[in-house]
Amino acid sequence: MSEIAKIPGIQGLWEKTKGDSQVVVAVLDGVVDQAHPCFDGARLKRLPTLVQGEANPSGRMSSHGTHVASLILGQHGSPVQGIAP
Repeated sequence: MSEIAKIPGIQGLWEKTKGDSQVVVAVLDGVVDQAHPCFDGARLKRLPTLVQGEANPSGRMSSHGTHVASLILGQHGSPVQGIAP
């Protein structure tokens, strides 16, 4: 069980909903490694920003962006269950 699953009330919330396709969540951080297994099945879209280039899984900026995005958007059944999959 991930630490996210231990957040008080999150299990009850997930029983009611694991999201709505009409809700959009934005993560403003480093470039996200969308190939990370926790995003399998997620509908992620990178928008143009001042940050250029591709995700580098070993880079500090991408590592942070991927970490933050996984906590929010990680898919259930993956290595990281996100709060709002």
